Amino acid sequence: MDCIDKELDELPFLPLRPRDTMMIIVDPQECFLKTMNHDDRAGLEHRLVSLCRAARKVRVPIAASLIGGHGTKAWPHWLDDDPDIHVHRRVTANPWDDKQLREHIAKLHLPYIVLVGFWGEISLSMMALSALREGHDVYMVLDCCPNFDKPVLANQLEYLIRNTLAPVTWRQVIFEWARHEPLILTEKLLRDMLGDNADCPELISALKAPE
Repeated sequence: MDCIDKELDELPFLPLRPRDTMMIIVDPQECFLKTMNHDDRAGLEHRLVSLCRAARKVRVPIAASLIGGHGTKAWPHWLDDDPDIHVHRRVTANPWDDKQLREHIAKLHLPYIVLVGFWGEISLSMMALSALREGHDVYMVLDCCPNFDKPVLANQLEYLIRNTLAPVTWRQVIFEWARHEPLILTEKLLRDMLGDNADCPELISALKAPE
């Protein structure tokens, strides 16, 4: 391990250190999935599950904010049942308006927020802008935010980027975490992440964790 740490110290810095990062899932609810077909839902759940699993492995705290107050059901259902995920229910559009969520974020005192979820032009954008204003660096995982797949939201995304939001992908986030904790990159995880490129042994060998 000391040898790995020494090699990492000599590499160019990547910002998403796990110990400085938390992840927030905004409005993971069934009502926001109505326009998605079965395959798109399955793909989104796969990316979300993979991201959450990787976050647990590198001890990145996860919180979820659901609109609708008590009784609101999360999607996927395991979000509500996972003891490692802090679920907050609110009654306003902007998750940052929720005092309990703000207090949870303040208690963790972490500079980087990885943001995923729904309702891109409203809840996600408000949350991102509020967190940026409070001094956090915000990374929005676009392929885990299905609303931002729509061309109509291109201007909204440009507006967020001008306010220093960083757009990323789920694989990019995991690989940045792994740059600081390379042992999470098992061959099984890599094959799952790389999809069609998993049949390239040179790529798997170059990326997987040291033995």
